[in-house]
Amino acid sequence: MKNTKRIAMLTSLVMLLSTLLLTACNKEGDPSKGEHTHTWGNWVTVKPVTKTEDGLLERTCSSCGEKESFVLKSSDVYQGTGYYTVGNVPDCWNPITCTGEDAKHLLKYLSTPLFVYEYRDYVEKKEYTEEGLIDERQLVFSEECPYEFSDYYVDYFAAAHLEDVTAQFVGDPKWGYTEGQIGYAWKITLRDDMKWADGHPIRAEDFIYSMMQVLDPRSQSPLAEFYYDTLGIKNARAYHMQDPEQFHHGLIGSKPAPAVTREDVGIFVAESDLEFVICLDKSHQFLKEYGTLAPAAVEYLAYFPLVYMRFYEATTGESPNDSPLFTSIYNTYLESGISWGPYKLVDYKAGSYYKLEVNANWYGWGADGTYANRYSFTSIHRMSTTTSGKE
Repeated sequence: MKNTKRIAMLTSLVMLLSTLLLTACNKEGDPSKGEHTHTWGNWVTVKPVTKTEDGLLERTCSSCGEKESFVLKSSDVYQGTGYYTVGNVPDCWNPITCTGEDAKHLLKYLSTPLFVYEYRDYVEKKEYTEEGLIDERQLVFSEECPYEFSDYYVDYFAAAHLEDVTAQFVGDPKWGYTEGQIGYAWKITLRDDMKWADGHPIRAEDFIYSMMQVLDPRSQSPLAEFYYDTLGIKNARAYHMQDPEQFHHGLIGSKPAPAVTREDVGIFVAESDLEFVICLDKSHQFLKEYGTLAPAAVEYLAYFPLVYMRFYEATTGESPNDSPLFTSIYNTYLESGISWGPYKLVDYKAGSYYKLEVNANWYGWGADGTYANRYSFTSIHRMSTTTSGKE
């Protein structure tokens, strides 16, 4: 499906809000130091936004009476920027450690899946979620072919090719595959035009680096179990389960080297800098018999975590008190991360709002300039029902 149709799924359902309700208080001050902590009330529409005039929202602290205002610019709302309802604006959207739904929501705009569900006739049926994404609950299976979606199919997105390469590793004692096995080793080829928002190209090594941060025992990433257990990357469990302190001191040379090293883990760059291989403990059906993508490609491989090495290294380090565990402020404030998706973050206030603008370096944007330029999202709820009938 053409990129214009894909982008429509992301942009067509951003909604204006008519009545707004606060979901979370913005905590300020340190009570232990005698500083005041605001207890914010509901957002109130002081002045509605129109096509010719800006709107104004206001909320009041129930303790001290201080007021805070938020301007909804008419030019934003009526010329490409919408204010979208989300549960909360996340404090962190680090793909290695932050796995909450609010972080995932933001990351869908700042990152790009390797594989996607595509709708066969999106113009006619439009069965999407409110975020403009395929509603996986409505996937319909064909009676003739149990693994074939009648309304949806799986397509490449950030990935350009997927190949079962198990046969290439038969006889290698490191992986232990035998003749006739299939579905254990897979080579993913990336698009050659993917870039970070600063224009720096994205390559296979970026994905390897990011996955090793997930599996590093010092990171304590909640995603690790999915990749060493559900997906089953070879030796990933043994690598991740090593004692963080022993592992850390082994790397810096003050103790024996780790028993399982990065080179033992079944994910590595292949023949070119756009290809990487994952070797697995279990067989997966990511391709159908006739070579097209299977639904499992989306379920297991679509959202490989990706961090920008330069930013991540600068914002991640050892915890205080000589603990070997890592702490990271990557993707916790505006300048601490970077986008590789269709939008980039240009304004952010924890617990209140964030604003996104088009990432001009994303490969998927068309040249006709017909897409919206910006989207803003606030952590305020609708009090009235929407046209969809949902609260």
